[in-house]
Amino acid sequence: MIMEEYENCIVKFGKFRGYTYKYVAENHFIYVMHTYHKNKNIEEEFRQYLKEYLFLDPTKDPLLNNAWYQDPRAEVLQRLDLEPNLFEEEDSDEDEESDEEEEDLESVTTSKLTKQEYISKLDQELIKEQGADLIIGKSFGNNMYLLLPEVVNSALALHKKFLENRRSDMRYIELGIPSKVITRYWVTCKTPNIEKTPGYKLLTGKWMLFFDRINENEFGLTDFDIRFQLLRDNITNLNIIFKVSTRRPSPTSSSDRTGEKRNIIRKATPRLVRKNIW
Repeated sequence: MIMEEYENCIVKFGKFRGYTYKYVAENHFIYVMHTYHKNKNIEEEFRQYLKEYLFLDPTKDPLLNNAWYQDPRAEVLQRLDLEPNLFEEEDSDEDEESDEEEEDLESVTTSKLTKQEYISKLDQELIKEQGADLIIGKSFGNNMYLLLPEVVNSALALHKKFLENRRSDMRYIELGIPSKVITRYWVTCKTPNIEKTPGYKLLTGKWMLFFDRINENEFGLTDFDIRFQLLRDNITNLNIIFKVSTRRPSPTSSSDRTGEKRNIIRKATPRLVRKNIW
């Protein structure tokens, strides 16, 4: 279904009978959330419209056209929830809290590859082009766990695009426009030097501000951006630390439009090749 074809259709039953699908979706968002997620007894066409309104097709989002994870070569990284970053540590903000489970080391495949065989499976041209020392594994106890060769090759191919995406994101983070950040799942905001405030009582919020982050006003800001900037500009008086979602689609969201998060438990996915230290 193409959503635009149905936005002027009329709701046939229920509280908003006689209103267009578009009017209900844009003006009664709480109703939309509860209707789609909880009310199964609504007309199928309206339900399908609400689904497409809440869960946007990332391939049709112009802001995500150049996102590294939209590239077909990112399939293995997306499946294993990895970033194409083999050369440096992850951003400190993203390390503060992580939704990833620890590696399921018992279910990884034991590799019989020698060092030379492993290296031969990596894309030699990309390695030369990148010109940097690869971080291809992690040490746990007396064992080295190496990233699968296909994971390394995918990360090598997409590393430059990932860095370009992240550089663009930094500008939007500085401007306080999280709706245009595409590489992170969230942006963290906290009071400067909050820990040094005498007698402070820290209030924390993990996810905040569930407003429309898609529709923009004449200044290029969404409702979500406006609320975020208001809270950020007054955070000194609030003594809180919080984070908000970004434009990047998340598998744990109950709505791509607002980034509101579902409470689900993700099972750790095997993603490493086990190999004794060479």
